[in-house]
Amino acid sequence: SGLYAANIVIDTTIPTALSNLTMTPTSGSVSNNYTPVITADGEGAAAVQVYTNSGCTTQVGSALISGSGDLNPNPNAAFSVTNITFASNGSQDGLKNFYYSIVDVAGNASGCLNTGLSYTLKTLKPYLPVSIALTTPAASPGNLASPVFTVGTGANPPAAWSVNIYTDSLCTLPTLKGSSPINTSGTSTAVTVSPALTTDGSLTYYANFSDDAGNFSNCLGSAVYEYDSTAPTISTVTTTTASAS
Repeated sequence: SGLYAANIVIDTTIPTALSNLTMTPTSGSVSNNYTPVITADGEGAAAVQVYTNSGCTTQVGSALISGSGDLNPNPNAAFSVTNITFASNGSQDGLKNFYYSIVDVAGNASGCLNTGLSYTLKTLKPYLPVSIALTTPAASPGNLASPVFTVGTGANPPAAWSVNIYTDSLCTLPTLKGSSPINTSGTSTAVTVSPALTTDGSLTYYANFSDDAGNFSNCLGSAVYEYDSTAPTISTVTTTTASAS
């Protein structure tokens, strides 16, 4: 009978920790991105699981790293974890710290490791402004090119919010006419139209709130201001001469 030879490779090496770890959105940021992506370099032919707790029991994503593993002269390969999804309705908002474990093709496991990556998820949009009113000048029409509107904010609004005014009932960004950090010590915030008006006419203004994660409230309206920079014209001059008696 013939003789057969078999090569058996015994691999008991624990997978090497990931390197060049980055994420989108930027680690340490506040964002409304509920589908973050983690990118790293890792041992080829290994499986990576991503978790949000230090015991690696709450798995939120995974990826397979291409390549032939630690038997290859150049075993590391770049990969991305693209299947992480949190709720977009505010129910999972908060600080997210990411941890991971690696299992290589031979079944060796790394244990639970810290990515050093984190971000604060904020998907809940701000509440609706209370009111909007023209305050400077006191009435419309006026010749002030940078009128001031006061937007009601309610008591104790969050410091990370901004107050924005628009000339569109949907508060679309192309019609943004002014923005100001919210006044946390009162119940209203003044917003000046900027840049200044250059064309006479009447415009209707609306307001919303935005936060540091890029969320916007619904749009509240409205307040009207008519800008009139045109001096009066005299079309006819009539003179009267008193007759001598």
